[in-house]
Amino acid sequence: MRIRLLLLSFAFWALVIACGGSKQMAQTAGVVSDDSPCPAWFFNVPVSPDTVFGVATRTSKDLQFALQLATVDAQAGIGSQLKSKLQETISGLITQVGNDAEMVFKPVQERVIERTLNMTLSEAKVLKQSTKKEGEVWRGCVLVACSVRASNRVAFENLQNEELIKGRQDLYDALQRMKADLKNQ
Repeated sequence: MRIRLLLLSFAFWALVIACGGSKQMAQTAGVVSDDSPCPAWFFNVPVSPDTVFGVATRTSKDLQFALQLATVDAQAGIGSQLKSKLQETISGLITQVGNDAEMVFKPVQERVIERTLNMTLSEAKVLKQSTKKEGEVWRGCVLVACSVRASNRVAFENLQNEELIKGRQDLYDALQRMKADLKNQ
């Protein structure tokens, strides 16, 4: 019985490894070669203070699965960028309030960031996608975008709903300043 389970497990992982993969793309001095598996937009990611962009490429024997894997990878990259920005924002609030604000914010910070990322990344948009057949597999390349403003608004709402913050006037005032800043963006 154990041998069957071991063989079944081995066959499953062999199938997973054979059906998907990731390949790092190289770019030299801003020039994309004609035989590049991804289009030029993949190597020239837009930059915007209001939007976080992510690109990724993955392969699979199934065209749609390759695109889905690439999209998930791009969203993971965006998630890392947004997490850093959210940590900066919360640190800024802690600095504004001072005193013992860190003791209140630190316990809720990770929970707020996780909820914010879950809500924000679900609304990330695939702006461009490309596929290319490479032998037996398909390569999917994607460009995904996510709004920094939307992320900040969701973080604000999540912070406002935290019970530890509701009872503190100084924290409430700092959140109101954050709300005003978000409206001005």
